[in-house]
Amino acid sequence: MLKRRSLIIFYFLVVYIFISFTWWVMLLIRISNEAYTEKRELLQLNFIYQNKSTQEFEASEQMQGIEKERHRKEFMIAGEGTVFLIILVVMTFMVNRSLNRELKVMRQQKNFLLSITHELRSPIASSKISMQTLLKHRQLPPEKYESLLHNAVSDMDRLQLLVENLLLAAKIEDHTFRIENEACNLSAIATHVLQKTEEQFGSVRKFESSISPAVIVAVIKQH
Repeated sequence: MLKRRSLIIFYFLVVYIFISFTWWVMLLIRISNEAYTEKRELLQLNFIYQNKSTQEFEASEQMQGIEKERHRKEFMIAGEGTVFLIILVVMTFMVNRSLNRELKVMRQQKNFLLSITHELRSPIASSKISMQTLLKHRQLPPEKYESLLHNAVSDMDRLQLLVENLLLAAKIEDHTFRIENEACNLSAIATHVLQKTEEQFGSVRKFESSISPAVIVAVIKQH
């Protein structure tokens, strides 16, 4: 809401600046034309007083000087106005892009927080249900008891992973995140993942695996 209000104020100021700029240009042009007209009329009255013709008036050095001054002022107004307009347009575009980028980041952060909140509530609720079941029904069959414990541990692992991802995102945003290359035992990781999967879904699905021992790879490790 605050960002939208800032955008509205920004657009209002931009419109006001463009209107003011147009008004000042028109005012300068009008003042320049009025000054030109007054100088021309005064010079023409002087020539009439001297009984000189209109052709002599138009071809006189004084009139040529007035015309040159008029063209010079018109060129100055047009040139400076164009430069100012280009600068104004460029700055408006840059500020608008920056505000839209911040608005987009704010939306992404909001969506991220909503998503993380939902992801955090799921393992907490599931783990709480498992613990409450264990407390209420102490004489459960061993397989049911073990299944509930495995579910609770799995939920805690998931919760820990989410918290680590949040900490990682905070490090990246604060520019304190560092990465380094490190040797990693891919076979051990694959075995660990398979064991966790079998613990969670082994009762409903059978898994077969063939993992080569001591597969070492270079990975990027965060610090």
